[in-house]
Amino acid sequence: MDTWSKPYRVVARITRNCDKIFYQYECVVTRLTSISAADLFKAYDQRDIVENNIKETKLGFYLDKTNSHDYLANTFRMLFSALAYNIVQVFKQSVLPTGKHDFQITTLRLRLFQIPAVLVKHARKFILKLSSNNIFDNFYWETLARRQAL
Repeated sequence: MDTWSKPYRVVARITRNCDKIFYQYECVVTRLTSISAADLFKAYDQRDIVENNIKETKLGFYLDKTNSHDYLANTFRMLFSALAYNIVQVFKQSVLPTGKHDFQITTLRLRLFQIPAVLVKHARKFILKLSSNNIFDNFYWETLARRQAL
């Protein structure tokens, strides 16, 4: 069995939320010796947030797609994805109700953008009838009211 060529520091944290039964065990293996355990976990918690943002851009905005063999086409596709990401970030901070600013784009698609509806033509008018059985109805109307208040 191989061993590490240099010594490493192992820092463990055991936590339990007040509404949970089981403990959560976390462990970090590092070569940093001058930083306290609490500061080390704060740094790694921030790293988790950054990694979740990267995952959201790749999966939610298809930033990792390069369908074309043309470099310029892929560049513009990536720029449009980045623009969409920034627009959604502004939307989340300025329009979404309190406590829902951390929703990812997949959640917003499900709760705000993919609402069942029927488009009806009547007397030279088009009427969009939203589903009355939408389980996210309150969230939709609250978001719309906040958007109109801007």
